[in-house]
Amino acid sequence: MLLLDVVQTAANVNFIITTITSSLLIYLLIFRSKKRLGSYKYLIIFYALIELMVAFVVMISKIAAHSIPDCFILFVQIGADQKKLGQFYIMQCVLLYAFMIGILAVHFLYRYFAVCHRSKLYYFEGVSLMHWVSFMFSLAVLITSLKYFFMGEFYEKTQLLRNEISINYNLKMEQIAYNGPLYYLDKFQYSSYATMLIISFFILISGSIMVYCGYKCHKELQTPGYKFSSDTLNIQKEMYTALIAQAAVPTILMYFPLESLFFLPMFGIKTGFYSNYAIGLATIFTSLDQIVMILVIKDFRIFFCCFCNVQCDQII
Repeated sequence: MLLLDVVQTAANVNFIITTITSSLLIYLLIFRSKKRLGSYKYLIIFYALIELMVAFVVMISKIAAHSIPDCFILFVQIGADQKKLGQFYIMQCVLLYAFMIGILAVHFLYRYFAVCHRSKLYYFEGVSLMHWVSFMFSLAVLITSLKYFFMGEFYEKTQLLRNEISINYNLKMEQIAYNGPLYYLDKFQYSSYATMLIISFFILISGSIMVYCGYKCHKELQTPGYKFSSDTLNIQKEMYTALIAQAAVPTILMYFPLESLFFLPMFGIKTGFYSNYAIGLATIFTSLDQIVMILVIKDFRIFFCCFCNVQCDQII
């Protein structure tokens, strides 16, 4: 259980750091950012709040993971008659992670239009921006619902996992709530395959948007004779760099490790107790994400370093 204790300690520390860094980032965006950020400022604030909620839910749920051939589960420890609460915690994690992927794709779309098609940036202004957010939230709810109904608990899966959970965690199945795909049990479990196909399609589309928009922005910003002033160009490059870094952190620490855990059992590969290393990585990314944003944007970096009593001329 030492690994789970380490993961939980990391979750506790991560929540404290995320609270501090998110609060600082939101303060900087509201009071220290340039007006030319426009509605993008609110999109960053919204994303920071989602990450804060993720850090909170992960901390209070004490979520863990386990994998055997043909099955992978996320689970939380529960008390007597707390199955529904346990399922609620797991589904909140799934909902927020899916929502983050969608909102990150919207970030890239916004930057694409800001750099390449400024005349159409009204697609992301005011109420239109809320439409994008609402659409991504609806997709996240759909994915969470599919996972809840088609990857939930049932008797045969519980019996299959009982010995593994007892040996590795000294827990009875009645002491946990769990959710996850079971790919094979006497026959192929097509509901799990279909659900994973839908989830994979959502991730693939979101990832494709990020790659395409990121490439087009990079190409446009490197074009000689860029159509904006040097000051505006510097701001665009800063925001683009910050976005790339902000996408890289969760991709490396969360999306890739967790998605691997979902797919490996499909090929009969067992990661067992060690699946929790991926949970540990996913736990710490929210605090790092905000720090990256603060350090990449020059105005924020100067304020932060001066606040920490670092000589400002050393970090400009």
